[in-house]
Amino acid sequence: MRALVLVAAAGCWTGGDSGQMPDSTSALTMREPATKGHDGFKLKLERTHCMGACPVYSVVLHGDGRVEWDGRANVLARGARRGRCTEREISELERLLGDLKFFERDEYGHLPLKPECTTTNNTTSCTMGGSFSFCSDTSHTIISVTRKYKTHTIDNANCSDDDELARLETMVDRIANVQAWVGDE
Repeated sequence: MRALVLVAAAGCWTGGDSGQMPDSTSALTMREPATKGHDGFKLKLERTHCMGACPVYSVVLHGDGRVEWDGRANVLARGARRGRCTEREISELERLLGDLKFFERDEYGHLPLKPECTTTNNTTSCTMGGSFSFCSDTSHTIISVTRKYKTHTIDNANCSDDDELARLETMVDRIANVQAWVGDE
């Protein structure tokens, strides 16, 4: 009986994992991983080509703290890399997504417009305001967020000064430490 217990205990040992990332080319330092409180959460940020030398990459942040990088062009680290982020950082990101009403925005990142209505002599007329812009040489930032099995994607053409989406993009880049992988190329 005693030998059986020792064999079962030895079967649980996973080896000499020193906490190092399996990819020695990872630019991120090992951090305390996020916990299961963020199950079902995933955010993917992708930066596309432009007419110049824009960094082209995607980065995925998972609720369990995993960070996945895929550098494609104009970056120091091409190909796949892995890293970690903390539970606090994932919580901070989820809070910002709520503040920005991410899931209420349309596919271009705009919040729904409210009609402006006026009533005169029992007749109400409403108008919708808004603007449209077209950019041909900017890098798009495509952000997809999955939370509790609901996914929403925004394609930001970076044509306007949308400080709210820029704030989200900056936070994702900071949490994923993309500067270490983008470099100065």
